[in-house]
Amino acid sequence: MDQNLEFEREKWHVDVELRQRELALKEREQANRDADIEIRRKEQVTSKWRSPLVVAVFATAAAALGNAGVALVNGALQRDLESKKRDADLRIEESKAESSRILEMIKTGNTEAAAKNLTFLLDTALVADPKRAAKLREYLDIHGAPVLPSASSRVTFESSDAFTKPIQDRLQKNIDEFSNYLTKIGFPANPNRVKITLNQWSPTNTTYSASTNELGIGEAILDDLSSALITYSHHILLNVQGLFENAIEHGLADYFAASFLNNPKIGEVLAKATKSSKPYVRHLVNERAFSELRDVRRENIPYEGAEIWGGAFWEMRDRVGQATMDSILAQAWMSRKWSADPSNYPASFLAELLTISTSKTSSDKQAAIKAVLLKRKFPVQR
Repeated sequence: MDQNLEFEREKWHVDVELRQRELALKEREQANRDADIEIRRKEQVTSKWRSPLVVAVFATAAAALGNAGVALVNGALQRDLESKKRDADLRIEESKAESSRILEMIKTGNTEAAAKNLTFLLDTALVADPKRAAKLREYLDIHGAPVLPSASSRVTFESSDAFTKPIQDRLQKNIDEFSNYLTKIGFPANPNRVKITLNQWSPTNTTYSASTNELGIGEAILDDLSSALITYSHHILLNVQGLFENAIEHGLADYFAASFLNNPKIGEVLAKATKSSKPYVRHLVNERAFSELRDVRRENIPYEGAEIWGGAFWEMRDRVGQATMDSILAQAWMSRKWSADPSNYPASFLAELLTISTSKTSSDKQAAIKAVLLKRKFPVQR
């Protein structure tokens, strides 16, 4: 009995120990399974970030971020470049504007006016470039103002020591005013500019070239306004009718210059320069008759004729008034109804003059014009 009990006790102890070992083994197996599961879970989490799709997504995102960064940098650089270009363009435009402003300010044909204009620009900071302003002030202090012909001026000058600034200013002013006067009485506005040159062939004579629009003045008569304006009259008259060697044209050239100056004496400075016995070259207050031309040598007809025709025009001016007579003569010269026969020029011109006078003045003044012509034996019908 005791042996059986002892045996049963031993068997129980062995059985307990065996079960404990089995339990420990199962616990270890469970721990291993848990560890394996944890390892697999971790591997699974890690594998998501290592998968080709995830890598591709991350690569694409990285590229996009890189491109965005490059675009931002390029955009900033482009904006900076455009800003610098705008600033450069603005500086260029401002420089052009200043240069144009300066050029316009010296297009006066007058040194004193140009100096005042440039001083105004400098004093009002309209020349903003400090270097340009400093150089301009320095030039004004040393040389005075540079001058260009007025934009509306009808003349330019060749470069010559003879054409001092006072002479240029005086000639330009009077020719511009004379051109305006001729336009006012009916001649075309804005005729071609003439270039005034020094007459190298004769210091006491003037020349005119219709082909080059050059007006030459001798150095000894640069102060003779009547000579300069008569020569300019040839420029205007020949632009309408090409009849230079014509006594009528010479008479009109003398007359228009004298009428503008309100002085019937032609070439007073020229007469003095040539030591003439008379204080003038021609005088439009005279009683010379058209018939005198019969006894004049052919080469002298334009010059003798200038005084004969000019004298008649001046007397008509006294009878009917300057504005009316000047307008009638301008319109008569511009008429295209003249005879093609040079020998008939006087009669056809006077017929046109009398026709035009009927619409320009009263009947008594028309009669006065005709009376002057008849008295001086011009070819008109009674």
